[in-house]
Amino acid sequence: MRRLVNGLVANFLRARRKRIDRIRYDGRRLQENVLQQLLTKAKYTFFGQAHDYADVRTLADFQSHVPLNDYNGIKSYIQRMMMGEASVLWPGKVRYFAKSSGTTEDRSKFLPVSRENILATQIRGSWDTMTTFYDQVPGSQLFRHKSMLVGGTYEHYAPHPNTIIGDISAIMNLSMPPIGQPFAALQGEDFFIKDWEEKIEVLADIGLNTPNMVMMAGVPTWSIAILNRMLERSGKAHMLELWPQFQGFIHGGVNFSPYRKVFHQLFPDGVAFQEIYNSTEGYFAVQDQLDQAGMLLLLDNG
Repeated sequence: MRRLVNGLVANFLRARRKRIDRIRYDGRRLQENVLQQLLTKAKYTFFGQAHDYADVRTLADFQSHVPLNDYNGIKSYIQRMMMGEASVLWPGKVRYFAKSSGTTEDRSKFLPVSRENILATQIRGSWDTMTTFYDQVPGSQLFRHKSMLVGGTYEHYAPHPNTIIGDISAIMNLSMPPIGQPFAALQGEDFFIKDWEEKIEVLADIGLNTPNMVMMAGVPTWSIAILNRMLERSGKAHMLELWPQFQGFIHGGVNFSPYRKVFHQLFPDGVAFQEIYNSTEGYFAVQDQLDQAGMLLLLDNG
């Protein structure tokens, strides 16, 4: 059954390559379309009406209607949304807010993550990553075996408990499409453990008991700690002795260059390494040529 699912997904991803080609060759038009879609969707919000979104037709119009803001310039609007107010910056109510370390006077920023953002940016960006991975790695089996996704956690916002705040990775996990759930090695609350030392042990347990692990995704620094703990507990020389079917490590968050040698020691043969630029603000880019440095900007994903 899983072989069939992987084959169907592979065919779907093969068809999606045309979208990747459009990004390469028609970027300006795609960006103009995204701008119009966002303005049309948000023109009846409080912010949209205050800045006459309905009259905006071009980029120059947008620049003249909407002043350049930093986080503090829109913080009061975001706080209203976190308290459950609808249609402030985006139509309807927004339940999820991604927590980001910022350079403003606040220790953290809380950025609205609407349902449309999850679908059009985060999930679409994940499919773009899978599309390029399957294109670059012959015989990919990510939808046949298990994958370990290493991420952060979330909590309910105390002044308005229906609002959820957390790392973007946690919000993505809460919103994972049903097709991906059976292939995730971490299930339920295991993904969201807050204590880091406990999390390492739980993930090491899962990894040691999942010999058919085929992919891992996460920040290199976090991932190295988990992988080293698995080797320490198992006494194995490298990870391919534990995960013989492993195909790829998908990474982001920090420059991979200082960690490349370590990962080649952990996975000494035949493993693909793919970089993504997925931040709290958006899923911006993916490495589409694994033998070359640099990433492709995802110009039409919201």
